[in-house]
Amino acid sequence: MLNHYLKKDSIHMLSGDISNDIRQGYTGGACDMYIPRPINNNKIYAYDVNSLYPFVMSKNKLPIGKPTYFSGDITKFDKKAFGFFYCNITSPNNLKHPIIQTHIKTSEGIRTIAPLGSWKDMVFSEEMYNAMKFGYKFEVLWGYTFESDYIFNKFCY
Repeated sequence: MLNHYLKKDSIHMLSGDISNDIRQGYTGGACDMYIPRPINNNKIYAYDVNSLYPFVMSKNKLPIGKPTYFSGDITKFDKKAFGFFYCNITSPNNLKHPIIQTHIKTSEGIRTIAPLGSWKDMVFSEEMYNAMKFGYKFEVLWGYTFESDYIFNKFCY
């Protein structure tokens, strides 16, 4: 199945400014550790899940084809626009576990945080749509749209 996409040049190789713009939104996965406290001395069951990335990649659409630049809020014209969007982001102030991450510069280098408040950043459309369910607000300023398809759905069952 993957060869089908490679032959059609559907997985576009990004480089230059487009690649640099989109990579602004790459922050890596969020890793949290919680110390459980049993209630009434009940047993606690813990599960270690090793990398769900292949499974998730097989069940979700991924960007294919050449990117198309746009300026302004594309979601006003296309409610399901798919791609990478540079946005003004505002989180709800009452989140215990924020989900949208960003990079900040510190004296020790670059840190990845999931802040509360407002900031500007590049975000993948599907992350944005999910975060809206939790009260995040996004003003899309510009970005790149892509076609999308299930390119790894034959690899995991």
